[in-house]
Amino acid sequence: MTLRRSGPGQASFLLHWRDPARVTNAGGLYQVMPVDIFQPADDNPASVPHDLDLWHGLAREFSEELLGAPEDYAGLGSPVRYEQWPFFRRLTQARHTGGLRVWIVGLGVDPLTMMTDILTAAVFDAELFDEVFAGLVAVNSEGRVITNGCRDRLCFRRVLGDEVRRRRRADAGRRCGRAQARQEIQRLATWLTAPEPGAEPLSRRLWLSPARRRPGRAAPIRP
Repeated sequence: MTLRRSGPGQASFLLHWRDPARVTNAGGLYQVMPVDIFQPADDNPASVPHDLDLWHGLAREFSEELLGAPEDYAGLGSPVRYEQWPFFRRLTQARHTGGLRVWIVGLGVDPLTMMTDILTAAVFDAELFDEVFAGLVAVNSEGRVITNGCRDRLCFRRVLGDEVRRRRRADAGRRCGRAQARQEIQRLATWLTAPEPGAEPLSRRLWLSPARRRPGRAAPIRP
């Protein structure tokens, strides 16, 4: 889930309609964005350990889904040299300075397919969001961004806006939606950007050092 935080207790978030003519999974459903299959950027065997990093995947999906960029990273080498990518450097810098905070809020498993979703929330300060996503697209290679006529294309004044309540949502969209249905999205964004003292961080290399944390507490992904 991507949130734009414009001030204390003030935030909006993006949704994506997945075009069934363009995708093989969850076509015709509404989904938080970006959504990624956790995989390397290319077929190079050396990219497998290199891209076992949630932040690499999130950065690529921000570029592809929100800015409509292609999935071809050959110009950055193989494995991808992320430090040479200005977009990646800008987002990483913002994580270090506090303009962007990224959290793992939970795991969701579909009991029929056993598909597991790593549920994340990326909270952008408004100025940063407007800078890096000045070219935010209305349509990308997998569907369209829901705007509901909003000038900034951040769609919902309330959690689970009218369009989503009327229509179907993909599994991760339902899980994230239910997680926030008890509170206004603004309160979630405020909490994520001001976590409780002593909250335990989750290593960015999730598969090597999973954090043990108390139930119900989000874990930040380290820069």
